[in-house]
Amino acid sequence: MLLINSASPTDRKRLTFAHELGHLVLHNGLAVDDPEREANEFAAEFLMPSHVIRPELRAVDIGRLHELKQVWGTSMQSLFERAFALGR
Repeated sequence: MLLINSASPTDRKRLTFAHELGHLVLHNGLAVDDPEREANEFAAEFLMPSHVIRPELRAVDIGRLHELKQVWGTSMQSLFERAFALGR
């Protein structure tokens, strides 16, 4: 069972759900060094697959992040973090 704040913005709920799904899929009671990092990486890849989003993360600025938010349904912050993680 996952509990997600219904008052949160849709993009935040989507990221939270993907993050918690990452815990369920990856951490079946197994001890890992950094489960939060792994769950965040899972959520990023689940919502913004690297092979699809990488070409769209060119010349990232506020305007481009706003455009991508409309397409991907994720926050501008998560798009920025994804761009940084992918070296864009």
